[in-house]
Amino acid sequence: MKLKFVTLVSVTTLILVGSAFQSVEESPVEFVSQTYTDGISSFAESVSEFQELALERSSNEEMIASFEKMRTAYKEIEYLVFYADAELVLNFINGAPLPHLEPKTSAVVVMEPQGLQRMEELVYEREIDWEILIEKSRTLTSKVELLERFSIHHSFSEREILEAVRFELIRVLSQGVTGFDTPASDRAILESAIALNAAKEAMYAFESQLMTVDPTFAVSYLKLWEDAVTFLESNPDFETFDRATFTVEFIEPLFQRTLKAQEILYIEFKDETSSTVQSINYRSKHIFSEELINPFFYTMIREGEYTEEKVELGRALFFDPILSSSVERSCASCHRPDKAFTDGLAKSTAMGFDGTVDRNAPTLVNAVLSPRYFYDLRAHKLEEQFDHVIFNPKEFNTSYADIVQRLGESEEYRQWFERVYGENARINKRTVETALASYIISLRSFDSPVDKWLRGEGEVTEEVKRGYNLFMGKAVCGTCHFAPTFAGLVPPYFRDMETEVLGVPVDTAATALDPDRGRAMGLLKESSTIYDHSFKTLTVRNAELTAPYMHNGVFESLEEVVDFYNRGGGTGRGLDVPNQTLPFDELKLSVEESADLVAFMRALTSLPKTAHAPEKLPSFDGHPEWNDRAIGGEY
Repeated sequence: MKLKFVTLVSVTTLILVGSAFQSVEESPVEFVSQTYTDGISSFAESVSEFQELALERSSNEEMIASFEKMRTAYKEIEYLVFYADAELVLNFINGAPLPHLEPKTSAVVVMEPQGLQRMEELVYEREIDWEILIEKSRTLTSKVELLERFSIHHSFSEREILEAVRFELIRVLSQGVTGFDTPASDRAILESAIALNAAKEAMYAFESQLMTVDPTFAVSYLKLWEDAVTFLESNPDFETFDRATFTVEFIEPLFQRTLKAQEILYIEFKDETSSTVQSINYRSKHIFSEELINPFFYTMIREGEYTEEKVELGRALFFDPILSSSVERSCASCHRPDKAFTDGLAKSTAMGFDGTVDRNAPTLVNAVLSPRYFYDLRAHKLEEQFDHVIFNPKEFNTSYADIVQRLGESEEYRQWFERVYGENARINKRTVETALASYIISLRSFDSPVDKWLRGEGEVTEEVKRGYNLFMGKAVCGTCHFAPTFAGLVPPYFRDMETEVLGVPVDTAATALDPDRGRAMGLLKESSTIYDHSFKTLTVRNAELTAPYMHNGVFESLEEVVDFYNRGGGTGRGLDVPNQTLPFDELKLSVEESADLVAFMRALTSLPKTAHAPEKLPSFDGHPEWNDRAIGGEY
């Protein structure tokens, strides 16, 4: 690919630039498509070289050098190859180094981890397991050969290039500089620079178009790309890298300005080319924004069906104990607005005060942003989650038939449903579900002090900034609690939810491992030992309000939680957790660093506007005794 320097005519532009930018002769489509084809070939060549060295059982130094060359070749095309075939990348090229189940079969089939991350773990071992490494390299070789075969015919449109670039900005932030995909090396920042530089070169392909439309914007925008890459290259140390500055001054502005580039060039958006519901909003200006992730991707409600009237009806139902068999319990019994929709108990009180439910009540703020629900991921849609609560003897102990019958006995409710759903609408399972789901959808908030700061709309204390750097770096919190949700919702596509095996103990003394098997007991298809004691990675947003913590509520303070992680989870506390996914090693956080982490999490507090109970509930003429029911339930 030939690059050339262009001479800019405008004197003002010359002053702004300071030096000429590189430009490409080809159109963006030609340049990027050829870059992809050439890059795949280079990657394939490096993979083949690595396999040859592995077969020869070369020295550790040679293997590491070859591996790093292979990683570099991959990072140079990461934004494109991930966009072209995310499934192939995740399963065989650069997925997490953990076993998982084959999703496309009815049997329980465990798939061992493949690809670069698993190979990195092997290569950086003092004693290399050659048999496994050779097997992994052969698998990688075959998949990359397949990729190379199809790359010749692959062309990226201008829209796809811009989408791939914006996805890469999210990926570099959430998985690159956090060290997510460099589990054994110290190359996270270096590789992030390589990946970001590749995206930068793609945007330079639009230089002439941007200069024609808005030269002032073009100059500042492309210089921002240069500065971002330079910032990474100049600060390669993982522990000291300033992720706060990187996010505020580079990633967020680049994300916003790449959107502007698409708008001023009149390049179409995904929703203009496809009617398929997408997991993200391609028009979102910010990463740390309520706009970014599309809640309707995770529900059976379509965006056009969502109305404020449904939200208000759903809010009444949420706080109305009429939904429970005893008329004493409501959704708000376990999900109180003042506690970010948790209840402050280790495990919620069961129906009739007969013990407790099985697990701690999770927050409902941003809970809709998940492809799977409950700690064990047993529900696939938001509406499906309601079934488990309604029929559970420990919770509502009722049925939809009983709920529908009761609601129908209230003239106020009947009229309310008619106003919301139409005169001919009936109170039934579907209308009750959509009203409740609409209220849960409304419980979204990305407006904490941290969000505003990262968007460039406010400031936070130095303590919080240090905490953010630790969370996204040394403390490795961000490799499981991914930005921007700070939960297990995997960026940049937000279609998968992670669970982790932490080795949570039964008590703070860690006398034993909690017996709850978690995900292994959720769905029959996932009843595998790899998911023993594995639980959904919940958000740390609003953690200040949601104590106690973990699925069993064992830890009463954020300080206790940080200490648990700092000591290496259950294994670090001396428990036998052979499948623990949390790193066993101590994090070696100082007292000040632990305090900074807690300060950061406390600054993630933000409640939605609808986080409050209604002033009154509908009446029942035929049941005057129900009219005194407590808003939110009696317990």
